[in-house]
Amino acid sequence: MKMHTENQIYYSLNFPVHCGLHIIEAFENFVCGGTSSLLFQIFREKYGSGYELFFGCNALYPNEHALISLAIPGFEKERKGLLKHAICELFETLQKETLEKYYEGRKKCSG
Repeated sequence: MKMHTENQIYYSLNFPVHCGLHIIEAFENFVCGGTSSLLFQIFREKYGSGYELFFGCNALYPNEHALISLAIPGFEKERKGLLKHAICELFETLQKETLEKYYEGRKKCSG
């Protein structure tokens, strides 16, 4: 099967962090996965783009160093202008909000 991807952007933002794997996994579980996740709410619900979003550990190195990636595959080219707004909103939300509503949603997903 041939995929027609000429009208899609595959975006990845990568940055190093220094923290333990348990912190990275907790962050990943909180921000990603499911319709109650912050990532889904911003990229899919608000901006209507991005498929199989990922924000988590891409590589783990000695001494608790890691490479974290925000991957947004399948963002439509005609919506390219919205990508920067969605990313900025994600980081602003992570920095400024208490995130209680997302925390409650994550608790429901984990059973």
